[in-house]
Amino acid sequence: MLARKGKIDDKFVMTLTQKAQNQLNLKSMKRKLFAIVFVILIGIPLFVFGSNLNEIRMEFYQITIDSKNTPQLLEKLYAIDNPNAVILAYTAATEAIMAKVAWNPYSKFNYLFKSKETFEKAIQQNDKNIEIRFLRFSVEHHIPKYLGMSKNLQQDKQVILNELDNNSLMTMNEEMLNYTMRFLINSNQCSNEELSRIRKVLSDKQLTSKPD
Repeated sequence: MLARKGKIDDKFVMTLTQKAQNQLNLKSMKRKLFAIVFVILIGIPLFVFGSNLNEIRMEFYQITIDSKNTPQLLEKLYAIDNPNAVILAYTAATEAIMAKVAWNPYSKFNYLFKSKETFEKAIQQNDKNIEIRFLRFSVEHHIPKYLGMSKNLQQDKQVILNELDNNSLMTMNEEMLNYTMRFLINSNQCSNEELSRIRKVLSDKQLTSKPD
């Protein structure tokens, strides 16, 4: 296979590329990424991560609508000295979008591999951060399974769900909480028991938001 050979086989790449182009719905992915970034933008205090993160979020949101500026954003992210875990996660997500922008099959797969590695670095720095986990979950959710690059879905889902028990999610902005939970529900990655837990969180949140 690809990983054992240590290099990319021409026919293998072209076959996978053709399959990916036939199966991926770019417009649908852009709409979902837009929604993800929108709720993140309105839901997380900026002072937690630094003053430059809001600008990066905004630029990332823009390339989910129109990917023409993806190379410029990626170059900007690469130029940041000592990026924190969240910046690395946005770098990884941008690399994933570059995999769609690039026309060369080798470049497409190289960006996917880079995205995977960058996400791993972000997780190593902060393995409990919900924004990082959700970004990787949403990216891997849209990668065709036959590429073998969606192996962290269950792990990322579990970290997010573990926060239900820790009540950490209850401090999140309501829009982001609702979107995160509903994205998990619609991802077909949750068991019936997990779905029940998620729906209970949504129900409890609605109840607590109502006046006495």
